Amino acid sequence: MKKILLSVSALALAFSVSAQTATNAELSGNQPTTNGIGYKYNFNTSETLDNAVLNCTNGGSIWGTFGSPALSNFTIDAAGYLNIAFPASTETGNARYSSNRFSNGNCDNITSSPLNLSANKTISAKVKSSVDVDFFILASSLEGGQWISHDGSFTAVSLVGGEEFTTVNFTIADKNWQNAGDLSAVIGWEIWFSGPRDAGTLTFDEIAFGDAQLVNSQVIKNNNFIVYPNPASNVLTVEVDAVAASSVELVDLSGKLVATQSVGAGFNKVQFNVANVNAGLYFLSVRSANGVVTKKVIVK
Repeated sequence: MKKILLSVSALALAFSVSAQTATNAELSGNQPTTNGIGYKYNFNTSETLDNAVLNCTNGGSIWGTFGSPALSNFTIDAAGYLNIAFPASTETGNARYSSNRFSNGNCDNITSSPLNLSANKTISAKVKSSVDVDFFILASSLEGGQWISHDGSFTAVSLVGGEEFTTVNFTIADKNWQNAGDLSAVIGWEIWFSGPRDAGTLTFDEIAFGDAQLVNSQVIKNNNFIVYPNPASNVLTVEVDAVAASSVELVDLSGKLVATQSVGAGFNKVQFNVANVNAGLYFLSVRSANGVVTKKVIVK
């Protein structure tokens, strides 16, 4: 998915409040859905803007709300991934590691306009870990001025350390273990670990809450392809070993189809001329009757 490389002209938009037409939330893609019943993290980045400022990891009370872990444990890399470093632990139970507030606008928290997740109690994420680890994500609401962790029920997922992203899904509990909490007033979320672990890093590509959707939730594991060079400035080459007749599509961040080519089953090599394509981040997809698999590509 993503990650947008914003133009120099967007620099003033991101940081000039008086003349601003686009907020940090809009530029980073980290914001509530339009109907207020979901939230999506895209972690967009820029060559010209400070990615920490853009994604609100530079200060304030958005990440690591209660001061643990340190803000320095949250970083946005140039590829547009959220990295959360965690220490080793010998604890055998479940332990909260990070409490994070949803943000909107220019890194403002959403306490005054919380999300209503009562109709869609789902959390999905594309994530990988540098070490084997068991973890889960909870929602947090505000009730009587108190931060409530919806830990009434949960299921940890086991990640095997490696370079491949995995899609994980969690169901949000209605209440906490003391029967408190309000899913119509969700203001944040938490990462918990289960059992002992080595020190490592969780890397998130995207996270979706409520009615928000991951960009590529259906993956054809047998449709393998590679893209090079990436970034590309003139010609983008795609080598695909398709399991069936497919279309190879170059799509921009708005979903507009920039270019497409058809390929048959078996090995194919196609090229796209991107010399006159606007610089930025695009999606390169191989689509067939069986589904779609997508990779990020950058045109510079």
